[in-house]
Amino acid sequence: MIVLGVETSTDATLLGLLKDCQPVAEVRSLAPFTHSEYINLMLNQIFDISGVGFRDLDLLSVSIGPGYFTALRVGLSFVKALELTHKIPVVGVNTLDALAHEVPICYEGLKIIPVIEAQKGQVYTAEFVCKSGKPERISDYFIKYPREIEIGDGIVAGVFKNEGELNTKKIYRIRYPSALTVARLGAEKYKNKGADEIDLLEPFYMRITDAEAKFGETDKTYPAEG
Repeated sequence: MIVLGVETSTDATLLGLLKDCQPVAEVRSLAPFTHSEYINLMLNQIFDISGVGFRDLDLLSVSIGPGYFTALRVGLSFVKALELTHKIPVVGVNTLDALAHEVPICYEGLKIIPVIEAQKGQVYTAEFVCKSGKPERISDYFIKYPREIEIGDGIVAGVFKNEGELNTKKIYRIRYPSALTVARLGAEKYKNKGADEIDLLEPFYMRITDAEAKFGETDKTYPAEG
């Protein structure tokens, strides 16, 4: 199986290609918030590097958030256009899940807490525990202030503004998950559950929009997606 991973939840743009679970290529643009300008050029680049084309792709895996509103829209619109044009199945991968899988050490029972900047002094987060060598999520997804996170003997994964509020120095600093990780998790999800229904696949926004706030909505805790 050949899987294209697309990661646009942060200010960077990443595309990665897996073949039979093995990395083939990954390209990155670290120019902030240039997703729409570079993503098609990056796809051509990864095709040139790998020799793979649209006809060879078996699956598209895209990070769906939480993350930056417009950046997530670019990534999702990109894979939806490819699905429509080339009839390639698509799966969405939660960015916190992908970030948790970036921690290089995962011994049995280790608690991993991925953290993504959420503005307003808060972060997006969830709790994972290592089981059989990989992180397994054990909580819902939350928006919290860093000081509210219960870390215990665990490790935090991420980069965010108010790091000093944490009650730990065990931090694995990583700006974004690899597109290869997004591809790998997408392949696992596809194997277990099949493709997502493209018309229903939307960015995973945890913070309400300004328009919703105007009408009295509040930020919510979102449970795990199956």
